[in-house]
Amino acid sequence: MSHRFLLRSSDVLWESRKDLKRFRAIKPETTTALERAYQRYITVAKMDPNAAVPIQAVADLKVDLSTLTQLEPERLKLRRSVRRGIWAHLSSSPHQIRFHLKINTVQIDSQLPHAIYPIAFAPVPPPKSVMAEGPRPFVEMSLVMHRGLNNTFRHFQYVRILVQECHLKIDRYLFDALLPFLTPFKSGYSFESDMEMASSNLHETALLSSARSERMFFTILHLSPLKV
Repeated sequence: MSHRFLLRSSDVLWESRKDLKRFRAIKPETTTALERAYQRYITVAKMDPNAAVPIQAVADLKVDLSTLTQLEPERLKLRRSVRRGIWAHLSSSPHQIRFHLKINTVQIDSQLPHAIYPIAFAPVPPPKSVMAEGPRPFVEMSLVMHRGLNNTFRHFQYVRILVQECHLKIDRYLFDALLPFLTPFKSGYSFESDMEMASSNLHETALLSSARSERMFFTILHLSPLKV
């Protein structure tokens, strides 16, 4: 079976900020114009620095590409960046564990000889109203877990998982290639385990399972609806 798993960074992101405020994403149309002008500027600057013109009119802005500064209609600091394919942050204290994860773009290509769908899995581009606020990661997860003296349960103070809309396309060739991985490997072992469980006392099994299981409590749990 031949497949390719891609985990890539985002497209180039242009942001602006005023004074010491936080950076905000520039609308997609202006971002495209800025990136095109910036690429032309650095290409000319490499060939002949004297011929490069740093101050240019781009879309409805006047910018200095050498210092990444917006001059008009108001003076703002510009930032050009790319978000990594995967980003994670973990911090801990005696009382808390914080974890934040972002996965930018995931794509699975089917390289089977007769594949009908060359791209088996990929995110769906968000609507323009969402893109106007800046690119969003395909998967984003944040959690805050309380660390206490009681080890009989886990207390999650905050859990949030957001997954953007995606498409999944599976044809017959891909399904046949995946079928061996979906078939149980040791069917005899499963049968013996089922017979042993069926012959055991139900009350004792329930008590044992309750004693072994680890309880989890959630104060805030937010799961985004998954649209495929």
